[in-house]
Amino acid sequence: MNGVEWISENVIMGNGEEKYRVIFMGPAVKDFGLVDQLVRNLQDHCHLSSQVVTKMMRLAPLTVKHGVDLREAERYKKALEGMGARVEIEPMDNGGAPSKTAAQIEGK
Repeated sequence: MNGVEWISENVIMGNGEEKYRVIFMGPAVKDFGLVDQLVRNLQDHCHLSSQVVTKMMRLAPLTVKHGVDLREAERYKKALEGMGARVEIEPMDNGGAPSKTAAQIEGK
């Protein structure tokens, strides 16, 4: 799985279930050693290039997943927090796509 697949495009399901977005807020703490660990984790576990991770850190807050149910959003949040990131989940408004997504910083 490459970074583009992990940070997918918007998926809208018509089952009436509320959809959420997962927002990468940056590193959980401002410690250089832990920030470096977060960068390495994002590169290794999410298969992202150093350029993409650098942009993510600079552009945070950044939507990394949207159009998912709460259970999947919580799964992403737990995984990213385990890597050292600060993450928020928020409900999506009706059809409103996030303005800045991780897929966009990859040039897709």
